[in-house]
Amino acid sequence: MTPSKFILLLPLLAFLAGCDSSNDSDESNTTSNAASSSATDTETTLENINATNGWAYVNLASKSIVQSSDTWHIAFNATSTMTNTDTVTNAIIASQSDFYSDGSANSSVFTNATASSELEHLTATYDLTDSSYTFATDTLTTAINSGTTKWANYNSTTRAYDANSDAWWVIRNSTADAFAKLNATSISYTDYDSTTHQVSGVSISLNFYIQSATDSGFSTAVTTWSPSSTSDSGAFIKCYDIDSTAEVDCSADGWDIKADIDYNSYKFNLLLNSGVSGSGSAGASTSYDANGVNAIASGSDINSRSFVTDTMSNVYTDDATQWYEYNLTNQHKIWPNYRVYAVKVANDATYLMQITNYYNTTDGTTGRYISIRYHAVE
Repeated sequence: MTPSKFILLLPLLAFLAGCDSSNDSDESNTTSNAASSSATDTETTLENINATNGWAYVNLASKSIVQSSDTWHIAFNATSTMTNTDTVTNAIIASQSDFYSDGSANSSVFTNATASSELEHLTATYDLTDSSYTFATDTLTTAINSGTTKWANYNSTTRAYDANSDAWWVIRNSTADAFAKLNATSISYTDYDSTTHQVSGVSISLNFYIQSATDSGFSTAVTTWSPSSTSDSGAFIKCYDIDSTAEVDCSADGWDIKADIDYNSYKFNLLLNSGVSGSGSAGASTSYDANGVNAIASGSDINSRSFVTDTMSNVYTDDATQWYEYNLTNQHKIWPNYRVYAVKVANDATYLMQITNYYNTTDGTTGRYISIRYHAVE
């Protein structure tokens, strides 16, 4: 499964980069990319998972770092975490309530806790059939659609989906040097089966007004992209590069926007090459109406921090259950809370897991090198 199917808390990444005691741009050059693995009779430990430059994918069964195209269960990118939505559900098992007082982090408990002192919570016995443990898949929030305005709306009268042609976004390309005003104009299909209530021959149309890397403002000429499925299918995944104004291979690095459409499953995702969906630096503004978008002369007029990425929400990143706290005792660093999570793999094992460290164990200061420990349960 590709990363485009997976969220998170990525707006924190750029800020945390400046908070690491070493420069992130040097980390991959000075520290090994290879995670170290060890195991006891009770648990496996993976140390120094290199999450400094994009997603690092972990196969818990093989106890190894793998590629996104391989079988993987959980992935890390700085403090962000996502799991494979095709095969994995997650739950929080031990919330470490003593680390918090009235919802606020107890600095004394955090700063005195160690991996050794908190191991007992991982090795404790839990009844995972208890109804208080709620297993769920990650939830994707796309940058285009992140607010209340959607680009595709269900029409209860026609019982079909329509493009919201009143809504506009400004998107940034994957290399962060070009922009486009984006507006969806149509969603259609050619065939409808009244017995199965399935459609086929699905297509959408998106209009772009592009500002290339050498332009000072948006073009007044429209560029249209109309990706479609085959005549016998209601689904397709297609990618587009606004720089070349061409449909491109989604497996290549240069795509900017991806249409991941499955009409019959009510999936209308426009994904960007960044965040949980790709390795680039694409982003999207908030939505605008026609008057609002017309007032924007250049993509550079929008604050770069206003461009958001596709994210995943899960027990590792949600505020109430996240695995860490930041800036305790006025120290700009990450502190783990040693919460215990259950990672349930379909047709396979369930693992109990703790995230124990954000810093490289060789120097204790280089950030974005994640350590985890875990064990399988019956």
